[in-house]
Amino acid sequence: MGRFFDAYDWNDRIKISSFVVSSVFGIYLWGNLSFYCAKRRSE
Repeated sequence: MGRFFDAYDWNDRIKISSFVVSSVFGIYLWGNLSFYCAKRRSE
């Protein structure tokens, strides 16, 4: 468990988590945008 908190591992975890956050945020924005366009088109 000690190796898990080494500086090298923290660097990788920060990179991975920021990548995950940005992907989730991008998918969320894209979903909202397409939902908004579909709503406007149906009116």
